[in-house]
Amino acid sequence: MLRKGDEPIPGYRLAHFLGRGAFGEVWRASAPGGTSAALKFIDLNGKQGLKEYRAVQRVKEVRHAHLLPIYAFWMLDQYGDVLTDTELEAWDLSGSVMPTQIKPELLHVEARPPATLVVAMLLGDKSLSDRLDECRGPKDEPRGIPIDELLDYMEDAAKGVDFLNSPRHDLGDGPVALQHCDIKPQNLLLVGNSVLVCDFGLARVLGDDQRTKTALAGSPAYMAPEVIRNRKPSSATDQYALAITYFELRTGRLPFDHESYAAVLDAHLRGKLDWSLLGEPEQAIIRKATALEPKDRFATSLEMIRALRRAVGHDSAIVHSGVGTSSFIPPGVGSSVVQPSGPPRPQDTAVSSSATAQTVISKTPTGGDSRGDSGAAALAGAGSPADLASSRETALVTQSTVDSTSAEEPDEHAERAKPSPAKPGDEAIDTAAMPKSAHVEPAKRKPAERPVRESKSSASSSRSALSLVLWLAVAGGLTFAAWKYWPRDTSVTKPSVPKKNGVSPVEPPPVKPVETPNKTNRTTPPVKDDTPPVVPQLATARLRFDPPDSRVTIDGQLASLSPTGETQLEAQADKQIAVAATREGYRDFAATRSLAEWQSAGSSIRLEPLPPDYVAEAREMLAQGRVPQAIAFLERAIALGNATRALYATLGEARQQLGDHPSAVDAFTKAIAADAKAAGAYRSRAASYVQMKKWTEAIADLEHFTELAPQSAAEVVADRVAALAGRVYEALAADRTDDALRDAAQALDLAGENPSSKATALVARGAVRRKREQLDDAIGDFRAAAKLDADIAGRLKPALAEALLVRGRASNEKALQSGAAKLFDAAIEDLTESITLAPNDESYAARGFAYNARREYDKAIQDFTRALVINSRNVLAYHNRGFSYNAKQEYNKAVEDFSAAIRLKPNDHPSAYNNRGLAYLQLGEFDKAIDDYTEAIRQSRVEPEQSKVGLAFAFRGRGERFEKQGDFDKAEADYTKALEHAAKAPQLAAELRDRISGIASNRATALALKGNLGEALAVAEEYVARHPKEPEAYATRAYVYFKRRQYRESLADYTRAIEFDPKNPKHYMRRGMVHTVDRNTNAAIKDLSTAIDLDKTLVEAYQLRAKAYEQRGLQADAAAAAADQKKAAELSKKTPDASGASPPVPNAPLK
Repeated sequence: MLRKGDEPIPGYRLAHFLGRGAFGEVWRASAPGGTSAALKFIDLNGKQGLKEYRAVQRVKEVRHAHLLPIYAFWMLDQYGDVLTDTELEAWDLSGSVMPTQIKPELLHVEARPPATLVVAMLLGDKSLSDRLDECRGPKDEPRGIPIDELLDYMEDAAKGVDFLNSPRHDLGDGPVALQHCDIKPQNLLLVGNSVLVCDFGLARVLGDDQRTKTALAGSPAYMAPEVIRNRKPSSATDQYALAITYFELRTGRLPFDHESYAAVLDAHLRGKLDWSLLGEPEQAIIRKATALEPKDRFATSLEMIRALRRAVGHDSAIVHSGVGTSSFIPPGVGSSVVQPSGPPRPQDTAVSSSATAQTVISKTPTGGDSRGDSGAAALAGAGSPADLASSRETALVTQSTVDSTSAEEPDEHAERAKPSPAKPGDEAIDTAAMPKSAHVEPAKRKPAERPVRESKSSASSSRSALSLVLWLAVAGGLTFAAWKYWPRDTSVTKPSVPKKNGVSPVEPPPVKPVETPNKTNRTTPPVKDDTPPVVPQLATARLRFDPPDSRVTIDGQLASLSPTGETQLEAQADKQIAVAATREGYRDFAATRSLAEWQSAGSSIRLEPLPPDYVAEAREMLAQGRVPQAIAFLERAIALGNATRALYATLGEARQQLGDHPSAVDAFTKAIAADAKAAGAYRSRAASYVQMKKWTEAIADLEHFTELAPQSAAEVVADRVAALAGRVYEALAADRTDDALRDAAQALDLAGENPSSKATALVARGAVRRKREQLDDAIGDFRAAAKLDADIAGRLKPALAEALLVRGRASNEKALQSGAAKLFDAAIEDLTESITLAPNDESYAARGFAYNARREYDKAIQDFTRALVINSRNVLAYHNRGFSYNAKQEYNKAVEDFSAAIRLKPNDHPSAYNNRGLAYLQLGEFDKAIDDYTEAIRQSRVEPEQSKVGLAFAFRGRGERFEKQGDFDKAEADYTKALEHAAKAPQLAAELRDRISGIASNRATALALKGNLGEALAVAEEYVARHPKEPEAYATRAYVYFKRRQYRESLADYTRAIEFDPKNPKHYMRRGMVHTVDRNTNAAIKDLSTAIDLDKTLVEAYQLRAKAYEQRGLQADAAAAAADQKKAAELSKKTPDASGASPPVPNAPLK
């Protein structure tokens, strides 16, 4: 976890958290040179992380004044260490899956898997989303950024987008164009007074055909239709998102009120975006920029912005209608466009909740909230838009039925500039509604496939009559929302009118239609006045229902009608009014009736297409990969009252394809409620339960399927076994091993001899046995499963390797406890197989432990090194390799490894401190040894005796050093401390007592050697006075007397020392030395011979006796002197151990 003050990259210190997304987080960091930067940390464990990496690779060299530069990036391993270029070469980051462990053949390379991508970017002031928030009115009333300021921002963004979209970027295979794929306010960053386009996490090469049918790239609110349809992006794809971004920044709202994911995508696909808050000139430009076909949009984004500049110069009125307001500014006020009247829009008759709904898609980007300090959190934007395609939880409300005043309402604004209905995407810009300086040629439209069936005059007459009926209905108090079905002359537009309490107070008088230039009024030959218009009777009609967006209200029921044709019919029945855009797409009408026949039918009319046709149409959509559209289609069909098993089952299948399994379960449950014997619904619901890990429910559904369709029971055996296995693992997670074993046995019985199913059941039973520590049985099950199914064998390797690892460790433990060396052989065998199946640091470390126990230190060091290549933070591998180095007397290497182990685990690792102390002791670094042994004792909670003995040796070693330096006080203090810790080492304790006693002797001796004989005698006499029965005290004073040439006194003290310690050869030797100097050769030879008899290794005694023989000069003395000199020379070549105490021992390797 990153924290303030961390330095994940050398020179970059984290200062402030800015934001978090689904795949990473962004921090403000201090950078080298006293500057600041934004660091984006991206998790590479998953497909989206790899997409981010590849996007960075694409754009890292792209430079433009209005593109946020990526000036550095790094790869970190799972422990936060920066990977070198050499280490990165061992990993293939171009594929779709990040490797999770190093390959066996690469184990000799110290390569670490990359886990995090860190990108360094310029730190901006804020995003345009933040700037929009600053412009909001009281009580968060939606308001846009001032137009002059906004157009400057958008021009900067357009320049950056156009540069990115231009084919000038050489990525190694020649110049290509790039697409950003996620243009939105959060990704437009303010740096000073300029806007920079940032967050290239979805950037891709234009024309790249690597698409999936299950993941959409981008934020839904700004997603172009071609992206939703999984078509190749174009240079105008980012322009579409930029146009919606402009609208949001201009008005504070999005061009739709939908809250559900499917409804938002549907609005994009059908071009049903509400631009009514803009003036007509701006509407025309934005409508062109968001045309359904990319070829119908502007050539560049900059061209769109320049057209907007020209347009707002004549009309910049924007509607700011807050929640609950009773009046608004009509769009187009001040322009030359004539606004005819019309009935009120139904959505104007109620308080709008769009202010809340608007933020669902736009302000909740698909990776998480990207807002943060100084606006730089826009970079956290952070998550993958693909998430929203697979998880619908980000929407506040998921609509299962269609509100009659929301998603399906035809966009009357899109109709204003059209001479006649046409297919979505064929709209032409209304050049009459634009100033001359902003003139844009209308787009070419496809010719209509069906002629209009009424003359212009008859159409006008019919409209007038119907207008009168509507006027009377409203005046009579009838609440009637018919805005959508108001008969329109397509050359005329309609304004909104002030309303009171949600209802228009006065119906405005009709306004004479204004002819639109450059448009063709299409008519058919006139018909007789007494011939009523033809009206289809739809009771048995088979409809083409794609996409359904028109409605007819008959007795409170809804029927959706396709909008893809050319004619328009009206009818009246009693007090119900129905206007249906019955256009191209209807098939095989059973009958047609006159208006009179329709009227006579009265309220018995039902517009109900046959249910099987809904299913067929929905399945066709699913086959085309249009899942969101199919879901919306089926939900509308069900809303018509045709709630059949087939409809619900098909809806469930569609939701399954979208990955929305809870909703799929709901649909299948309703299908079962409609038909309790719907075996297929049980099976399909079980599939969703499996995805939701609701194993008990899945098992029950599969059992129901088997009962209802026994002839197909064999088809679901594998599914039942898999569900039982899933419940086994669920029980194991809850430590319910008895339940798990029961399910595993049932799965095994059910599987029979089917290899794949039996293998699945064996793996489940093996997991249970592994949980129960029945390792032999678990390994047997895993191996049997691997033999039955090659695919399972591959996936089973980690589990089998883990079981072998555990059994190998158990063998190590038993070998230590019992001393049976053969168990180490068994452990090595298991661990070697585990490494072969799935090499990992724990297996190598465990095998190294076994080699250590067998004193095969070179093999142990090799295994510990391999473990550290895989995991550089394996504490035990460092510790146990240090143990091996200590055993090989390679103490410097041991110190390095124990130090590494201590760095990783500084506060709970007494063994590492103890063993490093031993290495320091052997290197003569006593101060460090004392520190380590002291810390080992402090951390040891039980039996720290080894560390105490080690500390005693360390104090003894330092005391000895002090003594040699003549600092006897410090020496005596260290010897005393050593003695306190040597309770469990009696030989060392005896030596220490001698050393403590000898401190006074050594002090006096040292003074005598320096010539301070008076001071030396005073020290010696004090020593004798304090220890009157200590032979060493008399021997010390005897030496001082000897140096003062007081031979008689010296001989008396040596004699007293011999009386207290008659077996000490050194007392005899020293008294013999005094006799020699005093020329008493016979006495000298006698004492020296006694000393040699007591210790035949005293070199000095042989040398002194040889000198005494020479002094005496007898005939035999010469040969005796020569023999003693020869013996002394032989003994001098030997270096006996100066200490009789055994050295400290290290702690054993850690298990």
